[in-house]
Amino acid sequence: MQKDMHATVDIPRFLFDAWRSGREITCGIAWDIYRDRHTIIKNIRIYRELTGGRCVIYTGEKIDGIKSSLQRICSDPALRMMEDLYSGDINCAVRGSISSRDILNAIKIVYKVRDPGRSLFFDIAGDHLFLSPVGIDELKAPEDKIDNIIKVATVTEKMGKTPRILVLGPGRVGDEDRDSKIADGMRQARKILQSIKNRGMDAEGGDICIERLRYQDFTHVVAPDGVSGNLIFRTSVFLFNAQAYGAPALNLPDVYVDTSREKRDAFRAMIMAHFLASMRDNHEHAVYRS
Repeated sequence: MQKDMHATVDIPRFLFDAWRSGREITCGIAWDIYRDRHTIIKNIRIYRELTGGRCVIYTGEKIDGIKSSLQRICSDPALRMMEDLYSGDINCAVRGSISSRDILNAIKIVYKVRDPGRSLFFDIAGDHLFLSPVGIDELKAPEDKIDNIIKVATVTEKMGKTPRILVLGPGRVGDEDRDSKIADGMRQARKILQSIKNRGMDAEGGDICIERLRYQDFTHVVAPDGVSGNLIFRTSVFLFNAQAYGAPALNLPDVYVDTSREKRDAFRAMIMAHFLASMRDNHEHAVYRS
């Protein structure tokens, strides 16, 4: 069944090959009661058939067609889900159709984290890569971007791939004298590029030439800022039908994958969350809490 479903929904084979079999994973997903219930039922079914995982849904009212034991009905589904993730009641969590504001507020309350460090994983014409930042107010400082690049590289290696980073700037080399913001952005891009190269990482870029993606294999694209990263995401996914697998929040000690409410295939983010949870050592959660 897993093989047939994989072919039907076109999930990257390496996600299935990489995760550890035999470990029970419970994935939580928050769902807006005003969204189509058939969509969430379909996504849960696909997730379960592909992974064998268990799914718990956090919602404001009972959803017909889903076992009561798998529903957590509460006044604040986002907060309840993040509390359960923090406590270890679930192994991973996915935003689903709840508002971004609610989820980000819940993360701040539960984890005391200002910047979750979300990095989108998506498929462009058969090439699978990460993109960050995608939150419009995230990863502003060069140090934050460098830390994110290191974390993304760790996940990339767990996928069985060799990290290769494309660092983008807001202009071409020589454009610095056209605007002070462009000059600042170019200096930041070069600083980031040099820093990660000094760490022995394979990286290129430093300018605005995103078209390098057409000719070279990269595993991570680093946008100049969260606004441009969000625009790259929306253009790729909503205009040109790139497949998105959600944006793992890599600044959290637990596995949370963000999604867009406009996407109806939340099962892809659920599979990404399942993969990340399955790759964690059993003692990681306990060590963080001690």
